[in-house]
Amino acid sequence: MIINTLQTDVKEAMDLISLGFFIHIFFLGIIPSAIVYLIEIEYGSFKKDLLIRLSSIATAFLIIAVITFANFKQVSFITRQNNTLNQHITPLYTLTSTYRLAKLSLEGESKFIKLGEDAKLTKTGKKTIGIMVVGETARADRFSLNGYQKETNSYLKNKGVFSFKNTISCGTATAFSVPCMFFLNGEKNYTQKKAKNQSNVLDVLSLAGVKTVWVNNNSSCKNVCTRIETLNIITSSGGEDKNTILDEKLLDTTNQILKNNKGDILIVLHTMGSHGPRYYKRFPEKFAKFKPFCNNDTPQNCSKDELNNAFDNTIVYTDYVLSRLVDILKEKKEYNTFMFYASDHGESLGENGIYLHGLPKKIAPKEQTNFAMVLWLSDQIVKSQNINLSKIKNLANKELNHDYLPHTLLNLFKVQSSVYKKEFSLVN
Repeated sequence: MIINTLQTDVKEAMDLISLGFFIHIFFLGIIPSAIVYLIEIEYGSFKKDLLIRLSSIATAFLIIAVITFANFKQVSFITRQNNTLNQHITPLYTLTSTYRLAKLSLEGESKFIKLGEDAKLTKTGKKTIGIMVVGETARADRFSLNGYQKETNSYLKNKGVFSFKNTISCGTATAFSVPCMFFLNGEKNYTQKKAKNQSNVLDVLSLAGVKTVWVNNNSSCKNVCTRIETLNIITSSGGEDKNTILDEKLLDTTNQILKNNKGDILIVLHTMGSHGPRYYKRFPEKFAKFKPFCNNDTPQNCSKDELNNAFDNTIVYTDYVLSRLVDILKEKKEYNTFMFYASDHGESLGENGIYLHGLPKKIAPKEQTNFAMVLWLSDQIVKSQNINLSKIKNLANKELNHDYLPHTLLNLFKVQSSVYKKEFSLVN
């Protein structure tokens, strides 16, 4: 989460700044600090002060020891069964994490490892157009495609898509999850340092001859798009409010890219999706299907229904954008086409008093790890690659993770390479 904080931008940080934020700082920060400053404190001698402090520390440790030994069986069981308790210690865990990050940064750049240098395309006749949509904080359990009681997928439900509801994300923050989504060696082997210093699936596709373009409407690509063509909607939108650029803007960019394309291409769209806490800014008014909805920057001050309605409206809008992308691809009948959507992680909406995301995965609630994932395949690609649709449908309830993303992309483009693992392809 510290990395996520350091890598954020002004646009993202502004979502957390509101009138309530300044009121909070004034009454709980400035005023108490002023009172402490104005109070004259009479200090005793150094020896006396040291004796008092050491006595207090010794007494505290004695009390802890007595309680621990009196309840040793219970304490032993709890600590053994919950090996993540150290992550709840404040501020110790934050300080140690900062130290580890600083140490990692001072180690310097590692030698870049090139993977998939043997990658090549298998000729299938038609060229392939793929759109990979990176979602933001979209929960699988809020998709009516997955059984959610509110109709949030009125557009996609008639598009013949596959939705996968039993998913577990690589992480709970964008800075950690996005590089992991495109990492070729699986979550178990993933570290952010490894991801930064070796080829990812986009590099391999590019090496095989697939034009690969990253289009950004979110914070940075977290080093995933470093070696491929990148377009930034945020910095190319003229006088528009950069805090309210809607994902619909990505549709025009997609059309422009495809207008001049003649070969195999993958377009990666990094969306704003359901990014909080300003959920109400992620969809236009005409997509406010569920009312009343939370329309301020402090979701904890909204009612449960208002907060849920605001978040669900972001899913409704995402559903619309994805359906429009499918429509764009349907027009490209001379190509094999597909649309693959996967969110980076989920989001807490007040369950058990927890909001937003970013908790360490070991202790994060399911709401932060159960990410939405959807796949659409054209009739052309199904026929030319002899894809078994029944097999994909059977995966709807299987436990899946982000490991399936890179190898599904390689399979859909029919890329042969030693890095490809067919057991992690949704269309194998």
